[in-house]
Amino acid sequence: MKNIHWLGSGLSSIPGIRRLASNNHNLTVWNRTLEKAQKSIDHVNNDNVSAQIFNIKEIEEKIQQGDIIVSQLTASMHLDIAKICLEKKCH
Repeated sequence: MKNIHWLGSGLSSIPGIRRLASNNHNLTVWNRTLEKAQKSIDHVNNDNVSAQIFNIKEIEEKIQQGDIIVSQLTASMHLDIAKICLEKKCH
């Protein structure tokens, strides 16, 4: 099973995060504040789900070929994320 990296855990992200987390996907939620990322997955009892502080270099290291990236970040970040996805051959 490939990993899903969800970038940003604002209000519009919560339904998608909850859906993926409750269906046993390997999910990492990345956000500027760990508390907010953790809050978005608090209801989940799934060892395959984790929260991380958003750090572009760490994300780049963790992403593997075939992983899925969901970006809920500001538009100014999309180009950097797209470049990483192309380099790592992920979606």
